[in-house]
Amino acid sequence: MKRLLCGLLVLIMLMSALAACGDKNVEGESESISESVSQTQPEEEISDTIDLVIDSKPMYYILCEDKDTHTGTLTYVIEELRKKSGGISFEHTSTKKENSELHMICIGGDYDALFPDSEAKMTYSGYAAAIKDGDIYLCANTAENVKKAATKWLTSIVVKECVKKDENGLTDVSIPKSTMFLYDPDYVISDPKILSVPMKEYSIVIPKDSDYTQGYTAKRLAKGMALLTGQMLDIIEKGDTLPERAIVIEKNGEDKYAWSVKSDGTRIYVNYGSTYAFEKIMDNFRGIFSEGKIDLSGRVDERITIEKNADEIRVMTSNVLFTDHGSIPYSNRADLLADLYLDFMPDFIGLQEAQGGIGAAIYEGIKERYERISQISGHTPVLYRKDIWRPVTDSEGATVKNAVRETNCWGYEWVMFERIDDPTVKVIVGNLHFPPSSYSTSRPAAMDHFNNEIKRLESEYKDIPIFVTGDYNTKVTGKRHTGLDDGWEEDIIADTTLQSGGQLTEDTDDKNKTTIDHICVSSKLVEVVRHRGVSYETMKNSSDHIPYFVDIKLK
Repeated sequence: MKRLLCGLLVLIMLMSALAACGDKNVEGESESISESVSQTQPEEEISDTIDLVIDSKPMYYILCEDKDTHTGTLTYVIEELRKKSGGISFEHTSTKKENSELHMICIGGDYDALFPDSEAKMTYSGYAAAIKDGDIYLCANTAENVKKAATKWLTSIVVKECVKKDENGLTDVSIPKSTMFLYDPDYVISDPKILSVPMKEYSIVIPKDSDYTQGYTAKRLAKGMALLTGQMLDIIEKGDTLPERAIVIEKNGEDKYAWSVKSDGTRIYVNYGSTYAFEKIMDNFRGIFSEGKIDLSGRVDERITIEKNADEIRVMTSNVLFTDHGSIPYSNRADLLADLYLDFMPDFIGLQEAQGGIGAAIYEGIKERYERISQISGHTPVLYRKDIWRPVTDSEGATVKNAVRETNCWGYEWVMFERIDDPTVKVIVGNLHFPPSSYSTSRPAAMDHFNNEIKRLESEYKDIPIFVTGDYNTKVTGKRHTGLDDGWEEDIIADTTLQSGGQLTEDTDDKNKTTIDHICVSSKLVEVVRHRGVSYETMKNSSDHIPYFVDIKLK
């Protein structure tokens, strides 16, 4: 009734205005009247919100057709929706409801199939919360990323802004459509090719009677290639004939370290003795993509880099393995690392385990381009490009920084920098090294100190982005290490206070089952453009870790 009266009122106003026009230019006046009409239309006609609950009744049910795959995500979505709506329970089912008045929240949707006209396609590391015909789809190509889609979507719903109660105690929950998103990281290789043919035309082929190692190698190869390119290849069993475009997994059963990658012009044959050779094989495929060709001899002494745009900031983390460790003299390892840093030219580098001769030797190799900050120890130095950045100083000329060292197992430093050509652009760069919990009883105290220090910096410098490089030694199992603040996880998670861009390759300490190297950035103040682990043959001779970097833009 209210809308009908409103419409009648608008119609009367229009007729009155037209009647008053007389001999005036009606065409010119009608434009003005049209604008007036559009402004008086009720706002609810063009809704920017999604009604999850009306009068305490859910407008959605939860659909999870593959509960075995998405058990954790289903449990999380059920509980979080209950919390977000003030205790209202949403029904969940494994079968789509036909002719239901309710819309659905679908866990595990296929984004590309649902939105074929979208310019952005879902790649291996992408995930989304998307709406179509009123239904909400949590989309990704892996179960892990479906959970990330659910986490990002639900953490973006602010209860105090979305939940309303009337005088009768009935609840409405309306969320902005802006909570829908597509996260799809930019890949350096936008159109990957194998033997001059688009990569998507290939599949990975294993024998029908393949043993465990062949299936394992095929899966790791597919995942490794997906991390490099954003595309996941299918794994198929060998039939009577081989596809023309195939990567064929073979096993020679001889020397367990032996391997080869050969081509007949259209197919690639991967031959190996055991999974010990996998990293050599993966390095060879990195060469395929970085150089645009296949190298059949293996890669030695190669130099690679990944370009960034001028308006981006590159931050790198690198654990360099103490002076007295490793089979190669530290001075030689330092030369390899210095070359790598000069290849990639990050704005900031956080080193760990850089005490003693190796830290000094690395600095000697890059000091023409980089400067370092004096510290309590040389364990976790911060280096910066001196042609672009300089440390911020206080009114007394002292560098704005802090350094803490609680035990000989870890260190934490932070420094504030400003751009030389625009001192209004400031960033804070931190660098740390946590010990695994099995190594030191001081870890909980160290983590508490770190978390408290980050909170203090965020509070004191609200508009200055924070980057934290380091060897976190966080556990693989579980969502996060006990004691690590919410929002710190192994992979990039958007819309948390800080987001971690690490663990992009399988670089783990097998003995302690820990993930290690990470870079975190203030997600509210920066946009993550790309993030990579840097792994190739000469790099592996320089440390037991591989460096990671993240390229970001300031918002």
